[in-house]
Amino acid sequence: MVERKRSNKFGLIIFLNLLVFSHFILAFPLDNKLNFGDRNKESLVSNPPVMLNIAARGWGLLEVFTKESVNFSGGLSFVFDDSGNIHLVWVDRTDLIGEGSDLDVFYRCWNASSGLWTSIEWVSSESTQVLGGASIAIDESGNLHVLWIDATNINGSGADPDIFYRCRNASTSSWNPTEVVSINCTKKSGGAQIAIDGMGNIHAVWMDKSEPSWLYYDIFYACRDNISGTWTPYEVVSQVSQYDSICSSLVIDASNNIHVSWEEWTSDGGSGNDRDIFYRSLNVSTGNWTSIEVVSTESMDHSYYPRMIISPSDYLHFVWADISDYYGAGSDRDIFYKKLDIASHTWSTTEVVTSESQDTSETASIAVDEFENVHVVWHEHEASDPWHQNLYYKYRNVSTNQWTDITSVAEECIGESKYPKIKLDANNHIHLFWQDNSDYNNSGTDIDIFYKKSIWVPNKPTIEIVPPNPSRNGCLTLNWNNITGAIEYFVYRANSPISSVFGMSPIGVTSLNEYSDIITTNGFYYYVIVASNASGNSSISNCVWGWVAIPPEPPDLNPISPSNDEDGIIILNWNVIPTATFYYIYRSKEFITSVGNMTPIAQITTNFYQDHITENGGYYYAVVAGNATGTSNISNCVYVNVAIPSDLFIDPLVLVLIIIGIIAIIGSSLFVYTKYFRRSKGTRLKQTPQDRSKIQIKFLDKTIDIIPPAPVFINCPSCGLENKNDLVFCKGCGCELEGKSLGILAEERREAERHVQVESQTSIVDHLDQDSSMTVAQLSAEIKSRKARNQIYSCLFCMTLFIWYLFFQWGGGWLALGALVWIGAFLPIAILYTANLRRIKDLEKLRTRKLESNR
Repeated sequence: MVERKRSNKFGLIIFLNLLVFSHFILAFPLDNKLNFGDRNKESLVSNPPVMLNIAARGWGLLEVFTKESVNFSGGLSFVFDDSGNIHLVWVDRTDLIGEGSDLDVFYRCWNASSGLWTSIEWVSSESTQVLGGASIAIDESGNLHVLWIDATNINGSGADPDIFYRCRNASTSSWNPTEVVSINCTKKSGGAQIAIDGMGNIHAVWMDKSEPSWLYYDIFYACRDNISGTWTPYEVVSQVSQYDSICSSLVIDASNNIHVSWEEWTSDGGSGNDRDIFYRSLNVSTGNWTSIEVVSTESMDHSYYPRMIISPSDYLHFVWADISDYYGAGSDRDIFYKKLDIASHTWSTTEVVTSESQDTSETASIAVDEFENVHVVWHEHEASDPWHQNLYYKYRNVSTNQWTDITSVAEECIGESKYPKIKLDANNHIHLFWQDNSDYNNSGTDIDIFYKKSIWVPNKPTIEIVPPNPSRNGCLTLNWNNITGAIEYFVYRANSPISSVFGMSPIGVTSLNEYSDIITTNGFYYYVIVASNASGNSSISNCVWGWVAIPPEPPDLNPISPSNDEDGIIILNWNVIPTATFYYIYRSKEFITSVGNMTPIAQITTNFYQDHITENGGYYYAVVAGNATGTSNISNCVYVNVAIPSDLFIDPLVLVLIIIGIIAIIGSSLFVYTKYFRRSKGTRLKQTPQDRSKIQIKFLDKTIDIIPPAPVFINCPSCGLENKNDLVFCKGCGCELEGKSLGILAEERREAERHVQVESQTSIVDHLDQDSSMTVAQLSAEIKSRKARNQIYSCLFCMTLFIWYLFFQWGGGWLALGALVWIGAFLPIAILYTANLRRIKDLEKLRTRKLESNR
């Protein structure tokens, strides 16, 4: 902070007060200039509605908004609501509705539907010393919030100029009681600006001499909480310096952060010893203000009257008046422009808006449309006529980053046109109000509020998709209402809903109000239209969608070859359809002209199909391609005659092969049976009743006798009677006999018999000798080896099945040959498999007995 320089000299104090007072009076016309001159009064019968006449193109006809007023009208501010209605407040010294001839704040609304202004409402009805400077804002509920400068002593505010606030309730159309924003300020307050955040909180900035400033104006800030309805204590935004900080501007971004700019004469921050434009923001999340920044960094001389606005993309746009000779602007006062990207906090370079002007340009007002085009209007002193000041307009095209040529707005006016206020409605139409003392349409020479509307930018169209939707041929047709003043229309298309065309390129431009779009890829497509003329583009139209569902082309089915088929195997082929994901196959015994009542015999994804016919006759085939959107028309119809012979003709070569195969099958089967099956099975000889004590086993050419122990007599332990050992119980007393009975001996003979009935490739003696000599580990290895051998036999069996399948595909005589080959291969493999399986079971039994004997 720069410490104030104080002086004890009385003369210097008088001089400084006079200087400050004169500067205060000069500063007030920025928003609230007072004019104490009178004119010839006109009779005011009533407050009739005023119709805004709109020309077909360009700027509308000039309207005198305060034609009823016979005295000063100024200090205006206006906003739009969601319906496009204009809400305007201003200060006026005329007794418009019986409030007296003192300065008061008034309100009026222009209804967008009827095109008429409502009756005048008296805002400052509770005040007696309005000083001017009205500012208006509107919240999401349509409630209006107004600030102005007033010296009335309300709620103990004192006789000093304060910032007053009042709210108009949208539901009741009534004004709430007046509140004093600067209630704690004891010095002069002025130049108030108002803004509302997304939560309905009201924010105000103004210039004030209260503590800690005392001698010079500083920028103050306060907030009214939407819930509690109370104003916070004021904060000083600008630095307390040796000179005045005035002409504040206030905006709020999408994150509800506060942005403030102002004009100040200070050398702090490296700005130099001249007037400069400063900027600061309040982060609502942290509650902290950022450091003060110099906006007019490139300026080497005085900078005045900053205006600031925020765009839908959260860019801050600044304009101000400057007398620096920047980029050849000359020494006259020009309008400068600069932009701040809030997200990256990147400043653009300064641009000179009025580079062509050689006169003094002042009090610029700025607006930004939804495309980020910047619109600026300002008033300019005519060098040829010092008493005449005109309004001029320019806009900056965001696509080219170039400013258009200067356009004169108030050519009908011959007086002083000053302090313009520009805003854009939802259709990007420019609305412009300003103060003017021209005697236009008998308005008199007092200062009145004039109005013009620019309809250079067309209204947004309303479009619709022309049926059919979905489109089966890829053509989507758009129709929209014809927009007055539009020269051409830009058509935009995307694969998702369109909310902005920023960064998009149009797919077509037409001067008609219809457009046909040809699309080759199926899917959903979204469209908007932007109307255009020489002055700019409209807002985007409503977004409509169209569905392209092109079915596949019908396939071209190749003729069946041969057309006379003898095996019943029909091969169909056709061309690949790129958009098809599947194909339906249809077959009929009649010529196919439609498949509406038919059921497909198959649904496939390839472009070929094999059909099997078992019944002779003529058959017709057709194919239909399909995808997720539908099916094609049917293909051409092809014919085949199936004539499978009743007797099977066998080729001589095949017949010879069959005979050779039969001989090979019989020989190999006998050889394998004799070698591996018959010789491995012993034969038990028939026993006679006289020789029951001997068991004979014949194996090939050998006979083996197994003689069990001879029967013995057993004495009964109870009665001592002698009994044969084939008895289990005593014949005398019936008690159980001890020793082996004949039944037990018979079981031992059968176990011996089973023991000698084993397989062997040579003889039973060899088997008994070889197996008995093997250890448990050797037996396990042998079992594992033979099981592996059986797995190989299983594989060979599967191979025989595959070979038979190949012969089956060849058909005819090959089918019989294939059956013989399969049988000839299958029988030996089956015999080997069975013999090996028996051998495995015997080895497993022997291993089990060895394991039990080892225990």
